[in-house]
Amino acid sequence: MSLSVLYNSMDKQQLIELTEQGYSTRQIAKITNKSQTSVRYWLGKHNLATGRKHNCKCGETKKEMFHPGRYSECKKCRKRYQLERFRKNKKKFVEYKGGRCEKCGYNNCLGSLDFHHKDPDKKDPNWRKMRRWSFERVKKELDKCILICKNCHGEIHYGV
Repeated sequence: MSLSVLYNSMDKQQLIELTEQGYSTRQIAKITNKSQTSVRYWLGKHNLATGRKHNCKCGETKKEMFHPGRYSECKKCRKRYQLERFRKNKKKFVEYKGGRCEKCGYNNCLGSLDFHHKDPDKKDPNWRKMRRWSFERVKKELDKCILICKNCHGEIHYGV
């Protein structure tokens, strides 16, 4: 066993006792002199939970339907929220770039519009994490792109 695992591990029995006494993850972190993130990790690892109830706005209450440490939102609702946020952001980005394919004018479906980097060498290496960026930072990356439909995008990459 590695040295870091020995120092960072948390005793399951101690966690059981603290959760049964109704302590929150923040309180357990203070008692055990660990970070709240470590406490959440070890609670999940030992399949334990604090006294908080799993209760989603959709009515889901089964513990296994929630991510460890998330009590107020089930996996389905979280996925739905993230999809809505992604679509809302894409709409904003597409509108910023003119709302239609710059080659053929297509504008019927957001899912059929892509952002193509004019110069791939100038692409931010962290562009895959763009969903976490501020709109101002995304705009700087979008300024390096053209908005095109999937058909035109395919033609560009195929060399047509």
